[in-house]
Amino acid sequence: LINYVVAGSGDPILLIHGANFGWGVWYPNIPELAKHFTVYAIDLPGAGHSSLINYEELDVIKDFVEVTKEFIQKQNLHQDVSIIGHSIGGFVALKLSLEQGDRVRNVVIVDSTGFADEINFFEFLFSLSPLTKILSKSILRPTRTNKRLESFLRSAFADKKIELKAEFIDYFYETQKTSHNLLLISKLLQLRKVLTLRNVLPNIKKNILVIWGAKDPIMLLERNQKYFNILPNARVKVFNNSGHIPFIENAKEFNALVIQFLSSN
Repeated sequence: LINYVVAGSGDPILLIHGANFGWGVWYPNIPELAKHFTVYAIDLPGAGHSSLINYEELDVIKDFVEVTKEFIQKQNLHQDVSIIGHSIGGFVALKLSLEQGDRVRNVVIVDSTGFADEINFFEFLFSLSPLTKILSKSILRPTRTNKRLESFLRSAFADKKIELKAEFIDYFYETQKTSHNLLLISKLLQLRKVLTLRNVLPNIKKNILVIWGAKDPIMLLERNQKYFNILPNARVKVFNNSGHIPFIENAKEFNALVIQFLSSN
């Protein structure tokens, strides 16, 4: 079961979130994008109100890529759909543009998985399932009174005191009760070699807009930037004052940039 929302009218665009945020992470973007396009925003399996999965058994291709492909087909979006993917959602977008290039119009990837596969010692610790299981039930347990979980959320931003809608923070806490973000992060770190697309990126001929936060603490710009030029038709925009989620942190500029890119290609 894939949960999704639809808004607006015009050419279709598909929003694919990162981590297990669900479609709600796009709350500063959907209203503006919907003025120009028909926006489809999905919850990937394990996120939001879509079917739950055991992240320890996650198969990114089967559970994320194939499920999204099936959604596109069921919604009859396989003609000229543009895709915006964040983080692991960016990996899904890149895979879809590789496998279904004739059905995808344009692609926007935001702080995307698929480029670098190096990790540091701190990230190696987070790749250890036993450790992340303990953390998800103790220090980062998803109870609303546990402010450390909100700090964990805010650690993805350049501005740790960024104003976030209370409804979004509540939403984040709720999503963690059924599928903890930390468990997904751990699995994705374990799969980092599988998630590297560098060898096939030259085969993506689509116009691609690569957006990145210069202060991303998760997908480090300096670690990934050297691979951007492997994409033959990529345009790159770096938001200097953004972390991992520039479409929240620089929502106005992000929306304007994406609308201009998608409207002109």
